[in-house]
Amino acid sequence: NSKQKSVFLVDLERAGKLNELKHMINALKLEPEYEGYFDNFNLEIDRSEIEKSAGKLIVYLEQHRNAEYEALINQVKTLSYQLGSEEALKTIEGELEKKFPDYKEFASPNQEQVTKTISIESRILEIFGKIGNSNTKEISNIFNGVTGVTTNKIFPTPKKIIFQQNGLGENQGESLEATGASGEEEVLIYYINEFLKLFTEERIKGVNAVYEQIKVKTGNDSLEGFKQKCLEVIDNEEELTKALIPLFYITMHYKYSYFDLIVYKNNKPVLVEVKTTNRANNNRFFLSIAEVNAARTNEDYEIVRVSPDNITFMGNPIKSIEDKIELIKSGKFSLIPRNYEFRFNESD
Repeated sequence: NSKQKSVFLVDLERAGKLNELKHMINALKLEPEYEGYFDNFNLEIDRSEIEKSAGKLIVYLEQHRNAEYEALINQVKTLSYQLGSEEALKTIEGELEKKFPDYKEFASPNQEQVTKTISIESRILEIFGKIGNSNTKEISNIFNGVTGVTTNKIFPTPKKIIFQQNGLGENQGESLEATGASGEEEVLIYYINEFLKLFTEERIKGVNAVYEQIKVKTGNDSLEGFKQKCLEVIDNEEELTKALIPLFYITMHYKYSYFDLIVYKNNKPVLVEVKTTNRANNNRFFLSIAEVNAARTNEDYEIVRVSPDNITFMGNPIKSIEDKIELIKSGKFSLIPRNYEFRFNESD
């Protein structure tokens, strides 16, 4: 697909095998013959059955809402975000079936939306849970050698940041700290942290600008609720952090989008494509034709390379070679490129 991303869905009953499988894949990534093959591999737990069960319970209980069921609805919502909660949800379903025989065959058009909401909220909490509370990070400016220390609320282990694009802000060369997060999540959290440095009026302007760009790119207003939530909590850093996750993280809603994030950078919305490698010395990655075309047709587009040691903000290198990326045609046939390999030169 356009994202070149492999997703391995694991039934929760096999969740105990997750670490074993992760170690196996990580070992394969280090083998020379598999270089680059698993760079975008994601191991995900399939929570769909939990979310569907919780969605049905919530919709049904809300139709029979009373003081007793208000507490039960909150209990179901809590269980919907937890791993291994299937049995507890089945117990609640069993009790409802005894009391209300129609529950088993119950269906409502609202279930799908409630289930989707549960899925998104669960993902938000998962990402938010990877953000540290009081970690420090070393900040260095790689252009003039100025160093300093500041407090960061993002990651718990050191990650170096390299900037290859000109004209960036004063925090160039920061050391971030990241653990347990995917490359996309690391970059997402970095940009949220930068956004939180803005004053209130700038934040409001940024949220509105990002949302308007989202509308342009998606052709709809389905994410307006996330914009409104950001504006409601604009001065509450913790709540704003949670609210910005689903606003900035486009592939949370559109899995096969040709970019991962829309963030607010240098006072404007920027499309961001994240490329991750699990090898520190891997100097290449792959771009689909959709991603290349996005880079060609969007001035405010950035590729970010994430490795075990570095996060490299590359700007939009595709624009500088745009005239060399062409459809090859003759009188009888044409060659249409589908994917590109991006490789750093050894001297760079």
